[in-house]
Amino acid sequence: MKMRTLIPLGCLLALSLAASASAQVQPGVGFDAQKLGQIISRYWVQDLTTGGLSERDYRIDFTETNPLASSAAFERRWGPGSYTRKKWLGPDNELVLTVEQAFNWAFQNQPALLGVANPAGWSGHPNQVELLDSCATGYATTVVVAYAQATWDGASPDRRLTINDPSKPRGDFSERNPYWPLTMYYHNTFRGNMPISPQVPWPADSGQ
Repeated sequence: MKMRTLIPLGCLLALSLAASASAQVQPGVGFDAQKLGQIISRYWVQDLTTGGLSERDYRIDFTETNPLASSAAFERRWGPGSYTRKKWLGPDNELVLTVEQAFNWAFQNQPALLGVANPAGWSGHPNQVELLDSCATGYATTVVVAYAQATWDGASPDRRLTINDPSKPRGDFSERNPYWPLTMYYHNTFRGNMPISPQVPWPADSGQ
């Protein structure tokens, strides 16, 4: 005679609700490129004969929902030659980690920036298709700039970096970030050499 394990009804309901909630949460942050009007994939391709680069613009085919399945599927979504592109017009491979960090921040702090209608329905970590959509359209730059201005040291006048650089003038200045369309702010404490020999340390910097 086989024994049957009896599970209380309350436990069954709890398990059912947990499974239902888990099924409703999708991987990603819910980035909706179409809702934000980001529908053009822009990338550079290289002529194999001349080595010359040319830009291509392609209307993203959002009906291709599994673009990572093959190179052909990739190019159906993002355009002919995009699988072997030289680079996206927006952030490319070496900057994707920063884009991913920015998307994680935006999901928690500014979901509207991602076009997210229902944050509770998403895992909160961008998937690869979302990152590729944002890089292909260049919208990733918008998200990174917002993220930087909110969190990076030096990306706001209120959070100036303190440096000691003899190649720059002393005081408060700003300059363009080398990768992003972003102004970086700093205070340079360098004073040069004391007008004596041998040198002695300058008195404590008052910040002026």
